[in-house]
Amino acid sequence: MKKTIAALLALVMCMSLLSACGKKDEPAAENLDTFLVEAETGENIYVTLDTTDGYLCIDDPPFMISKDHIDMVTGTFTTQDTYSTYYEALKTDESGELLQEGEKDGFPFFSYKVDSPVGTEHNYFVQFPKTTLVIASIGFEEADIQAVFDALSFKLADEGAA
Repeated sequence: MKKTIAALLALVMCMSLLSACGKKDEPAAENLDTFLVEAETGENIYVTLDTTDGYLCIDDPPFMISKDHIDMVTGTFTTQDTYSTYYEALKTDESGELLQEGEKDGFPFFSYKVDSPVGTEHNYFVQFPKTTLVIASIGFEEADIQAVFDALSFKLADEGAA
């Protein structure tokens, strides 16, 4: 009987450790700030910001994300063709450098940087079916802006809340 109890106790402890490890990377609900954007294109998009690292979002369009009372990025929603216009222009613009392209939450995106008179500009473009989100920042390190982008997630409103 003692062996059975000891074995069950060991099993419960292992399962507790495994379940705790599985949830380690998921932010707690109180660390998520979700707001609905009603884009001029008629598309409704949920934007969620993981605030675990101290980010704060002002969701009045255009939305702004700050950390330690410093505005880091501005997010603006525009027409869908903005995505391809900037992507094609980037191919021929020698001053810009494509940093990444891929998918985020099922939506295509690309990012680039360009030097400007006021500092290095980092921009992310996320394409939705009818809308493009432009996330812009000037004067911050690439890794800092990447961290902000990583803290964001997106979902179309007709897919349900984020």
